[in-house]
Amino acid sequence: MKKLFLVSVLGVLCACTESEPTSEQLPPDEQQGDFVEAQGGKADANGVEEASYEGICVLNYVNRADESAILDAVHDWPGEAIIKARRGADGAFGTADDVTFETLEQLDDVDWVGRITFGQLKRSAQESGFCVGIAEEYLIPGEEDAFFTIADRAVEEVEKKAAENGIAHRDAHAKAHGCVQASLKVEEGLAPEYRVGVFAQERTYPAWVRLSNGAFAIQSDLVKDVRGFAVKVMDVPGKKVLEHKQDARTQDFLFINSPTMFVRTPEDYIEFASKTFDGNPVSFFLSLDPREWKIRELTNLLGAVTQEPMNPLRSRYWSTTPYAWGEGAAVKYSVIPCDGETLDGRLGDEGESYLRDAMQVHLSQTDACFEFLVQRQVDPEHMPVEDATLEWSEELSPFVKVATLTVPMQDFATPEQDALCENLAFNPWHTLSEHKPLGNINRARRVVYDMVSTYRRTFNEAKMDEPDGFEL
Repeated sequence: MKKLFLVSVLGVLCACTESEPTSEQLPPDEQQGDFVEAQGGKADANGVEEASYEGICVLNYVNRADESAILDAVHDWPGEAIIKARRGADGAFGTADDVTFETLEQLDDVDWVGRITFGQLKRSAQESGFCVGIAEEYLIPGEEDAFFTIADRAVEEVEKKAAENGIAHRDAHAKAHGCVQASLKVEEGLAPEYRVGVFAQERTYPAWVRLSNGAFAIQSDLVKDVRGFAVKVMDVPGKKVLEHKQDARTQDFLFINSPTMFVRTPEDYIEFASKTFDGNPVSFFLSLDPREWKIRELTNLLGAVTQEPMNPLRSRYWSTTPYAWGEGAAVKYSVIPCDGETLDGRLGDEGESYLRDAMQVHLSQTDACFEFLVQRQVDPEHMPVEDATLEWSEELSPFVKVATLTVPMQDFATPEQDALCENLAFNPWHTLSEHKPLGNINRARRVVYDMVSTYRRTFNEAKMDEPDGFEL
Protein backbone atom coordinates (compact mmCIF):
# COMPACT_ATOMS: atom_id res chain seq x y z
CA MET A 1 0.00 0.00 0.00
CA LYS A 2 2.92 2.35 0.57
CA LYS A 3 3.76 1.91 -3.11
CA LEU A 4 0.24 3.05 -4.04
CA PHE A 5 0.60 6.24 -2.05
CA LEU A 6 4.04 6.86 -3.57
CA VAL A 7 2.65 6.42 -7.08
CA SER A 8 -0.12 8.86 -6.25
CA VAL A 9 2.28 11.52 -4.98
CA LEU A 10 4.63 11.17 -7.95
CA GLY A 11 1.67 11.36 -10.32
CA VAL A 12 0.46 14.62 -8.80
CA LEU A 13 3.93 16.14 -9.12
CA CYS A 14 4.16 15.36 -12.85
CA ALA A 15 0.51 15.86 -13.78
CA CYS A 16 -0.17 17.37 -17.18
CA THR A 17 -3.12 19.51 -18.24
CA GLU A 18 -4.82 20.16 -21.55
CA SER A 19 -4.71 23.69 -22.93
CA GLU A 20 -8.05 25.46 -23.14
CA PRO A 21 -9.33 26.78 -26.47
CA THR A 22 -8.61 30.38 -27.37
CA SER A 23 -11.41 32.85 -27.95
CA GLU A 24 -10.91 32.48 -31.73
CA GLN A 25 -11.87 28.79 -31.43
CA LEU A 26 -15.17 29.57 -29.72
CA PRO A 27 -18.56 30.35 -31.25
CA PRO A 28 -19.17 34.11 -31.55
CA ASP A 29 -21.65 34.31 -28.66
CA GLU A 30 -19.09 32.74 -26.32
CA GLN A 31 -15.98 34.74 -27.22
CA GLN A 32 -16.73 37.42 -24.64
CA GLY A 33 -17.94 35.15 -21.84
CA ASP A 34 -17.41 31.75 -20.28
CA PHE A 35 -15.99 29.30 -22.77
CA VAL A 36 -17.57 26.08 -23.99
CA GLU A 37 -15.04 23.51 -25.23
CA ALA A 38 -15.24 23.08 -28.98
CA GLN A 39 -14.31 19.41 -28.95
CA GLY A 40 -15.85 18.46 -25.67
CA GLY A 41 -14.07 18.57 -22.37
CA LYS A 42 -14.12 16.10 -19.54
CA ALA A 43 -17.59 15.21 -18.30
CA ASP A 44 -16.51 15.36 -14.68
CA ALA A 45 -14.79 18.76 -15.09
CA ASN A 46 -17.99 20.28 -13.77
CA GLY A 47 -18.32 17.64 -11.04
CA VAL A 48 -20.62 15.45 -13.13
CA GLU A 49 -19.79 11.74 -13.04
CA GLU A 50 -21.25 8.63 -14.62
CA ALA A 51 -24.05 7.05 -12.51
CA SER A 52 -24.13 10.08 -10.19
CA TYR A 53 -27.38 11.88 -9.36
CA GLU A 54 -26.28 14.84 -11.50
CA GLY A 55 -25.18 12.57 -14.33
CA ILE A 56 -28.54 10.82 -14.41
CA CYS A 57 -30.30 14.21 -14.40
CA VAL A 58 -28.27 15.33 -17.41
CA LEU A 59 -28.80 12.12 -19.41
CA ASN A 60 -32.51 12.05 -18.63
CA TYR A 61 -32.81 15.63 -19.83
CA VAL A 62 -30.88 15.36 -23.11
CA ASN A 63 -32.63 12.09 -23.99
CA ARG A 64 -36.18 12.96 -22.98
CA ALA A 65 -36.66 16.72 -23.10
CA ASP A 66 -38.04 18.19 -26.32
CA GLU A 67 -35.76 20.12 -28.63
CA SER A 68 -37.07 23.53 -27.67
CA ALA A 69 -36.39 22.80 -24.00
CA ILE A 70 -32.79 21.87 -24.79
CA LEU A 71 -32.31 25.08 -26.79
CA ASP A 72 -33.75 27.06 -23.88
CA ALA A 73 -31.45 25.30 -21.41
CA VAL A 74 -28.06 25.81 -23.05
CA HIS A 75 -26.22 28.17 -25.39
CA ASP A 76 -27.16 28.04 -29.06
CA TRP A 77 -24.14 26.22 -30.49
CA PRO A 78 -23.99 23.31 -28.02
CA GLY A 79 -27.80 23.11 -28.02
CA GLU A 80 -27.93 22.77 -31.80
CA ALA A 81 -25.07 20.27 -31.73
CA ILE A 82 -26.90 18.09 -29.16
CA ILE A 83 -30.10 18.19 -31.22
CA LYS A 84 -28.20 17.31 -34.39
CA ALA A 85 -26.57 14.36 -32.64
CA ARG A 86 -29.93 13.19 -31.25
CA ARG A 87 -31.56 13.25 -34.72
CA GLY A 88 -29.01 10.84 -36.14
CA ALA A 89 -27.66 10.58 -39.67
CA ASP A 90 -30.96 11.33 -41.43
CA GLY A 91 -31.34 14.64 -39.60
CA ALA A 92 -34.95 13.88 -38.66
CA PHE A 93 -36.33 13.45 -35.15
CA GLY A 94 -38.54 10.47 -34.36
CA THR A 95 -36.96 8.07 -36.86
CA ALA A 96 -35.14 4.75 -36.46
CA ASP A 97 -31.65 6.23 -36.31
CA ASP A 98 -32.32 8.65 -33.44
CA VAL A 99 -29.48 8.62 -30.93
CA THR A 100 -29.85 8.03 -27.20
CA PHE A 101 -26.91 9.23 -25.14
CA GLU A 102 -25.95 6.23 -23.02
CA THR A 103 -23.04 7.83 -21.16
CA LEU A 104 -21.84 11.27 -20.18
CA GLU A 105 -18.68 10.59 -22.17
CA GLN A 106 -20.76 10.13 -25.31
CA LEU A 107 -22.52 13.44 -24.68
CA ASP A 108 -19.21 15.11 -23.88
CA ASP A 109 -17.91 14.12 -27.33
CA VAL A 110 -20.51 16.34 -29.01
CA ASP A 111 -18.96 19.54 -30.40
CA TRP A 112 -19.21 22.61 -28.14
CA VAL A 113 -20.39 20.55 -25.17
CA GLY A 114 -18.22 21.01 -22.10
CA ARG A 115 -18.23 22.28 -18.55
CA ILE A 116 -20.64 25.18 -19.06
CA THR A 117 -23.14 23.04 -20.97
CA PHE A 118 -23.08 20.28 -18.38
CA GLY A 119 -23.83 22.80 -15.66
CA GLN A 120 -26.73 24.29 -17.62
CA LEU A 121 -28.18 20.87 -18.40
CA LYS A 122 -27.93 19.79 -14.77
CA ARG A 123 -29.68 22.95 -13.60
CA SER A 124 -32.51 22.62 -16.14
CA ALA A 125 -32.97 18.93 -15.35
CA GLN A 126 -33.38 19.66 -11.66
CA GLU A 127 -35.81 22.51 -12.33
CA SER A 128 -37.87 20.43 -14.79
CA GLY A 129 -38.22 17.22 -12.79
CA PHE A 130 -35.92 15.03 -14.86
CA CYS A 131 -33.91 13.83 -11.86
CA VAL A 132 -34.52 10.58 -9.97
CA GLY A 133 -36.44 10.55 -6.71
CA ILE A 134 -36.35 8.45 -3.53
CA ALA A 135 -35.73 4.74 -4.27
CA GLU A 136 -35.76 5.35 -8.04
CA GLU A 137 -33.30 3.50 -10.27
CA TYR A 138 -31.80 4.54 -13.59
CA LEU A 139 -31.15 1.64 -15.97
CA ILE A 140 -28.11 2.29 -18.09
CA PRO A 141 -28.74 1.37 -21.75
CA GLY A 142 -26.90 -1.83 -22.65
CA GLU A 143 -25.96 -2.57 -19.04
CA GLU A 144 -27.20 -6.17 -19.18
CA ASP A 145 -24.63 -7.01 -21.85
CA ALA A 146 -21.97 -5.65 -19.52
CA PHE A 147 -23.27 -7.82 -16.69
CA PHE A 148 -22.95 -10.99 -18.76
CA THR A 149 -19.45 -9.95 -19.81
CA ILE A 150 -18.47 -9.73 -16.16
CA ALA A 151 -20.16 -13.03 -15.31
CA ASP A 152 -18.56 -14.89 -18.21
CA ARG A 153 -15.11 -13.69 -17.15
CA ALA A 154 -15.77 -14.61 -13.52
CA VAL A 155 -16.89 -18.13 -14.43
CA GLU A 156 -13.86 -18.49 -16.69
CA GLU A 157 -11.53 -17.65 -13.80
CA VAL A 158 -13.34 -19.97 -11.39
CA GLU A 159 -13.08 -22.71 -14.02
CA LYS A 160 -9.33 -22.19 -14.38
CA LYS A 161 -8.79 -22.44 -10.63
CA ALA A 162 -11.05 -25.47 -10.40
CA ALA A 163 -8.99 -27.26 -13.06
CA GLU A 164 -5.85 -26.61 -10.98
CA ASN A 165 -7.03 -27.73 -7.54
CA GLY A 166 -10.10 -29.88 -8.16
CA ILE A 167 -12.59 -27.62 -6.40
CA ALA A 168 -14.48 -24.58 -7.66
CA HIS A 169 -14.19 -21.78 -5.13
CA ARG A 170 -16.03 -18.45 -5.22
CA ASP A 171 -14.81 -15.68 -7.51
CA ALA A 172 -14.79 -13.42 -4.44
CA HIS A 173 -14.74 -14.12 -0.72
CA ALA A 174 -13.17 -17.49 -1.47
CA LYS A 175 -11.62 -18.01 1.98
CA ALA A 176 -14.06 -18.39 4.85
CA HIS A 177 -13.05 -17.92 8.46
CA GLY A 178 -16.05 -20.04 9.27
CA CYS A 179 -19.81 -20.36 9.16
CA VAL A 180 -21.56 -19.95 12.49
CA GLN A 181 -25.04 -20.57 13.81
CA ALA A 182 -26.92 -17.44 14.80
CA SER A 183 -30.34 -15.96 15.53
CA LEU A 184 -31.93 -12.72 14.31
CA LYS A 185 -34.42 -11.20 16.77
CA VAL A 186 -36.61 -8.41 15.42
CA GLU A 187 -36.74 -5.39 17.70
CA GLU A 188 -39.86 -4.85 19.77
CA GLY A 189 -41.90 -1.69 19.34
CA LEU A 190 -40.55 -0.69 15.92
CA ALA A 191 -42.21 2.32 14.31
CA PRO A 192 -44.60 1.29 11.49
CA GLU A 193 -42.25 2.57 8.76
CA TYR A 194 -39.62 0.07 9.92
CA ARG A 195 -41.94 -2.95 10.00
CA VAL A 196 -41.13 -4.24 6.53
CA GLY A 197 -40.51 -7.71 5.12
CA VAL A 198 -38.34 -9.82 7.42
CA PHE A 199 -38.82 -7.17 10.12
CA ALA A 200 -42.61 -6.91 9.87
CA GLN A 201 -43.27 -8.99 13.00
CA GLU A 202 -41.64 -9.33 16.40
CA ARG A 203 -40.06 -12.76 16.12
CA THR A 204 -36.74 -14.59 16.14
CA TYR A 205 -35.27 -16.30 13.07
CA PRO A 206 -32.50 -18.93 12.96
CA ALA A 207 -29.62 -17.92 10.70
CA TRP A 208 -26.22 -18.89 9.33
CA VAL A 209 -23.43 -16.31 9.14
CA ARG A 210 -20.38 -16.71 6.89
CA LEU A 211 -17.32 -14.54 7.66
CA SER A 212 -14.64 -14.31 5.02
CA ASN A 213 -11.81 -12.55 3.22
CA GLY A 214 -12.81 -10.74 0.04
CA ALA A 215 -10.13 -11.92 -2.39
CA PHE A 216 -10.55 -14.47 -5.18
CA ALA A 217 -7.35 -16.15 -4.02
CA ILE A 218 -7.32 -18.19 -0.83
CA GLN A 219 -4.53 -16.43 1.00
CA SER A 220 -3.19 -15.56 4.44
CA ASP A 221 -5.34 -13.43 6.72
CA LEU A 222 -2.22 -11.30 7.16
CA VAL A 223 -2.65 -10.00 3.60
CA LYS A 224 -4.60 -6.74 3.52
CA ASP A 225 -8.04 -7.47 2.17
CA VAL A 226 -11.73 -6.63 2.26
CA ARG A 227 -13.59 -8.68 4.90
CA GLY A 228 -17.07 -10.11 4.37
CA PHE A 229 -20.07 -10.88 6.56
CA ALA A 230 -22.96 -12.75 4.88
CA VAL A 231 -26.18 -13.66 6.70
CA LYS A 232 -28.65 -16.33 5.60
CA VAL A 233 -31.86 -15.97 7.60
CA MET A 234 -34.01 -19.11 7.74
CA ASP A 235 -37.72 -19.79 8.18
CA VAL A 236 -38.63 -16.68 6.14
CA PRO A 237 -42.04 -17.18 4.47
CA GLY A 238 -42.99 -15.51 1.22
CA LYS A 239 -42.02 -15.56 -2.43
CA LYS A 240 -38.39 -14.65 -3.16
CA VAL A 241 -37.08 -12.66 -6.12
CA LEU A 242 -34.70 -15.24 -7.66
CA GLU A 243 -36.80 -17.41 -9.96
CA HIS A 244 -35.19 -20.74 -9.06
CA LYS A 245 -35.44 -20.01 -5.32
CA GLN A 246 -38.89 -18.47 -5.17
CA ASP A 247 -40.20 -20.99 -2.65
CA ALA A 248 -37.07 -21.21 -0.46
CA ARG A 249 -37.62 -20.14 3.14
CA THR A 250 -34.32 -18.29 3.37
CA GLN A 251 -33.26 -14.67 2.88
CA ASP A 252 -29.72 -13.33 2.33
CA PHE A 253 -28.10 -10.12 3.58
CA LEU A 254 -24.54 -9.30 2.42
CA PHE A 255 -22.03 -6.94 4.06
CA ILE A 256 -18.37 -5.93 3.86
CA ASN A 257 -16.19 -3.87 6.21
CA SER A 258 -16.67 -0.65 4.24
CA PRO A 259 -19.63 1.73 3.85
CA THR A 260 -18.83 2.27 0.16
CA MET A 261 -17.92 0.36 -3.00
CA PHE A 262 -14.89 1.01 -5.21
CA VAL A 263 -16.65 0.63 -8.55
CA ARG A 264 -19.44 2.91 -9.73
CA THR A 265 -20.71 1.67 -13.11
CA PRO A 266 -21.02 -1.62 -15.02
CA GLU A 267 -18.05 -0.55 -17.15
CA ASP A 268 -16.04 0.02 -13.96
CA TYR A 269 -17.09 -3.40 -12.71
CA ILE A 270 -15.84 -5.05 -15.94
CA GLU A 271 -12.55 -3.18 -15.89
CA PHE A 272 -11.84 -3.78 -12.21
CA ALA A 273 -12.76 -7.48 -12.39
CA SER A 274 -10.63 -8.02 -15.50
CA LYS A 275 -7.60 -6.25 -14.08
CA THR A 276 -7.98 -8.06 -10.77
CA PHE A 277 -8.13 -11.46 -12.48
CA ASP A 278 -5.09 -10.42 -14.54
CA GLY A 279 -3.21 -9.62 -11.34
CA ASN A 280 -2.99 -5.84 -11.81
CA PRO A 281 -5.94 -4.22 -9.95
CA VAL A 282 -3.95 -1.03 -9.25
CA SER A 283 -4.13 -0.05 -12.92
CA PHE A 284 -7.90 0.30 -12.59
CA PHE A 285 -7.39 3.23 -10.22
CA LEU A 286 -4.19 4.81 -11.55
CA SER A 287 -3.05 5.35 -15.13
CA LEU A 288 -0.43 7.39 -16.96
CA ASP A 289 -2.95 10.21 -17.34
CA PRO A 290 -3.72 11.69 -13.88
CA ARG A 291 -7.03 13.03 -15.19
CA GLU A 292 -8.20 9.42 -15.49
CA TRP A 293 -7.36 8.51 -11.91
CA LYS A 294 -10.20 7.14 -9.80
CA ILE A 295 -9.23 8.75 -6.53
CA ARG A 296 -12.50 8.29 -4.62
CA GLU A 297 -12.70 4.66 -5.66
CA LEU A 298 -9.10 4.06 -4.58
CA THR A 299 -9.71 5.83 -1.28
CA ASN A 300 -12.75 3.63 -0.65
CA LEU A 301 -10.77 0.47 -1.28
CA LEU A 302 -7.88 1.58 0.89
CA GLY A 303 -10.33 2.39 3.66
CA ALA A 304 -11.36 -1.26 3.73
CA VAL A 305 -8.08 -3.08 3.10
CA THR A 306 -5.93 -1.00 5.43
CA GLN A 307 -8.03 -2.05 8.41
CA GLU A 308 -6.39 -4.66 10.63
CA PRO A 309 -9.26 -6.47 12.35
CA MET A 310 -8.34 -8.28 15.52
CA ASN A 311 -11.50 -10.38 15.47
CA PRO A 312 -14.18 -10.62 12.73
CA LEU A 313 -16.81 -10.83 15.47
CA ARG A 314 -15.74 -7.41 16.75
CA SER A 315 -15.91 -5.47 13.46
CA ARG A 316 -18.54 -3.31 11.80
CA TYR A 317 -19.92 -4.17 8.36
CA TRP A 318 -22.11 -2.36 5.79
CA SER A 319 -24.23 -3.43 2.82
CA THR A 320 -22.54 -0.61 0.78
CA THR A 321 -25.33 -0.89 -1.83
CA PRO A 322 -28.98 0.16 -1.33
CA TYR A 323 -32.09 -1.97 -1.08
CA ALA A 324 -35.81 -1.39 -1.35
CA TRP A 325 -37.67 -0.97 1.92
CA GLY A 326 -41.20 -1.84 0.96
CA GLU A 327 -42.81 0.50 -1.56
CA GLY A 328 -41.22 3.86 -2.36
CA ALA A 329 -38.37 3.70 0.14
CA ALA A 330 -34.72 2.64 0.07
CA VAL A 331 -32.22 1.77 2.79
CA LYS A 332 -28.69 0.62 3.40
CA TYR A 333 -27.87 -1.94 6.08
CA SER A 334 -25.15 -2.19 8.68
CA VAL A 335 -24.25 -4.53 11.54
CA ILE A 336 -22.16 -3.36 14.48
CA PRO A 337 -21.14 -5.05 17.75
CA CYS A 338 -23.88 -4.52 20.35
CA ASP A 339 -21.61 -2.53 22.65
CA GLY A 340 -20.64 -0.25 19.76
CA GLU A 341 -16.94 -1.05 20.05
CA THR A 342 -14.77 -2.61 17.36
CA LEU A 343 -11.33 -4.15 17.84
CA ASP A 344 -8.61 -3.23 15.34
CA GLY A 345 -4.86 -3.66 15.32
CA ARG A 346 -3.05 -6.99 15.23
CA LEU A 347 -0.90 -8.12 18.13
CA GLY A 348 2.07 -9.06 15.94
CA ASP A 349 2.28 -12.82 16.42
CA GLU A 350 -0.74 -13.94 14.38
CA GLY A 351 -0.76 -16.92 12.05
CA GLU A 352 -2.09 -17.15 8.50
CA SER A 353 -5.61 -18.01 9.73
CA TYR A 354 -5.58 -15.73 12.74
CA LEU A 355 -9.09 -14.39 12.07
CA ARG A 356 -10.54 -17.90 12.26
CA ASP A 357 -8.47 -18.52 15.40
CA ALA A 358 -9.82 -15.32 16.98
CA MET A 359 -13.40 -16.42 16.26
CA GLN A 360 -12.74 -19.79 17.86
CA VAL A 361 -11.34 -18.23 21.00
CA HIS A 362 -14.22 -15.74 21.19
CA LEU A 363 -16.99 -18.32 20.77
CA SER A 364 -15.38 -20.71 23.23
CA GLN A 365 -15.76 -18.06 25.93
CA THR A 366 -18.81 -15.92 25.14
CA ASP A 367 -21.53 -15.08 22.62
CA ALA A 368 -21.10 -12.51 19.85
CA CYS A 369 -23.78 -9.86 19.41
CA PHE A 370 -24.52 -7.40 16.59
CA GLU A 371 -27.12 -4.70 16.17
CA PHE A 372 -28.80 -4.92 12.76
CA LEU A 373 -29.29 -1.35 11.51
CA VAL A 374 -31.03 0.32 8.57
CA GLN A 375 -30.47 3.80 7.15
CA ARG A 376 -33.31 5.29 5.12
CA GLN A 377 -32.66 7.31 1.98
CA VAL A 378 -34.00 10.83 2.54
CA ASP A 379 -32.17 12.80 -0.17
CA PRO A 380 -31.76 11.29 -3.67
CA GLU A 381 -29.02 13.77 -4.58
CA HIS A 382 -26.70 13.28 -1.61
CA MET A 383 -27.76 9.68 -0.95
CA PRO A 384 -27.81 8.27 -4.51
CA VAL A 385 -29.07 4.82 -5.44
CA GLU A 386 -26.91 4.32 -8.53
CA ASP A 387 -23.53 5.47 -7.17
CA ALA A 388 -22.33 3.09 -4.47
CA THR A 389 -18.98 4.89 -4.14
CA LEU A 390 -20.66 7.65 -2.12
CA GLU A 391 -21.37 7.15 1.57
CA TRP A 392 -24.83 8.09 2.79
CA SER A 393 -24.53 10.72 5.49
CA GLU A 394 -25.51 9.61 8.99
CA GLU A 395 -26.19 13.25 9.77
CA LEU A 396 -28.86 13.38 7.07
CA SER A 397 -30.25 9.99 8.07
CA PRO A 398 -29.02 8.12 11.16
CA PHE A 399 -28.99 4.33 11.27
CA VAL A 400 -31.88 2.79 13.23
CA LYS A 401 -31.76 -0.57 15.00
CA VAL A 402 -34.35 -3.05 13.74
CA ALA A 403 -33.00 -6.36 15.08
CA THR A 404 -30.33 -8.08 17.14
CA LEU A 405 -28.10 -10.75 15.57
CA THR A 406 -26.69 -13.13 18.18
CA VAL A 407 -23.98 -15.73 17.57
CA PRO A 408 -24.02 -18.08 20.58
CA MET A 409 -20.98 -19.87 21.99
CA GLN A 410 -20.19 -22.84 19.74
CA ASP A 411 -17.51 -24.97 18.14
CA PHE A 412 -17.86 -24.19 14.44
CA ALA A 413 -14.46 -25.48 13.26
CA THR A 414 -15.49 -28.98 12.19
CA PRO A 415 -15.06 -30.69 8.79
CA GLU A 416 -18.82 -31.03 8.41
CA GLN A 417 -19.52 -27.37 9.12
CA ASP A 418 -16.65 -26.25 6.90
CA ALA A 419 -18.13 -28.33 4.07
CA LEU A 420 -21.49 -26.64 4.56
CA CYS A 421 -19.72 -23.28 4.59
CA GLU A 422 -18.03 -24.01 1.26
CA ASN A 423 -21.29 -25.01 -0.41
CA LEU A 424 -23.58 -22.27 0.92
CA ALA A 425 -24.43 -19.68 -1.73
CA PHE A 426 -25.23 -16.06 -0.88
CA ASN A 427 -26.89 -13.66 -3.29
CA PRO A 428 -28.38 -10.24 -2.48
CA TRP A 429 -31.20 -11.11 -4.90
CA HIS A 430 -32.23 -14.10 -2.82
CA THR A 431 -34.70 -11.94 -0.95
CA LEU A 432 -38.29 -10.95 -0.44
CA SER A 433 -39.37 -8.30 -2.95
CA GLU A 434 -39.75 -5.84 -0.06
CA HIS A 435 -35.94 -5.91 0.22
CA LYS A 436 -35.14 -5.95 -3.52
CA PRO A 437 -31.58 -4.79 -4.32
CA LEU A 438 -31.28 -1.40 -6.02
CA GLY A 439 -28.64 0.22 -8.24
CA ASN A 440 -26.45 -0.89 -11.12
CA ILE A 441 -23.87 -2.73 -8.98
CA ASN A 442 -26.63 -4.84 -7.46
CA ARG A 443 -28.14 -5.46 -10.88
CA ALA A 444 -24.74 -6.73 -12.02
CA ARG A 445 -24.45 -8.97 -8.97
CA ARG A 446 -27.73 -10.69 -9.85
CA VAL A 447 -26.18 -12.07 -13.02
CA VAL A 448 -22.63 -12.64 -11.77
CA TYR A 449 -23.45 -14.29 -8.45
CA ASP A 450 -26.03 -16.59 -9.96
CA MET A 451 -23.84 -17.79 -12.84
CA VAL A 452 -20.81 -18.38 -10.63
CA SER A 453 -22.87 -20.17 -7.99
CA THR A 454 -24.52 -22.44 -10.56
CA TYR A 455 -21.17 -23.36 -12.12
CA ARG A 456 -19.50 -23.85 -8.75
CA ARG A 457 -22.15 -26.12 -7.32
CA THR A 458 -22.36 -28.16 -10.53
CA PHE A 459 -18.58 -28.67 -10.65
CA ASN A 460 -18.42 -29.54 -6.96
CA GLU A 461 -21.49 -31.79 -7.23
CA ALA A 462 -22.92 -29.92 -4.26
CA LYS A 463 -26.57 -29.84 -3.24
CA MET A 464 -28.50 -26.88 -4.58
CA ASP A 465 -30.91 -26.83 -1.63
CA GLU A 466 -31.13 -23.98 0.83
CA PRO A 467 -30.63 -24.94 4.50
CA ASP A 468 -33.74 -25.26 6.67
CA GLY A 469 -31.99 -25.52 10.03
CA PHE A 470 -28.70 -26.32 11.74
CA GLU A 471 -28.56 -30.00 10.83
CA LEU A 472 -25.39 -30.78 8.82
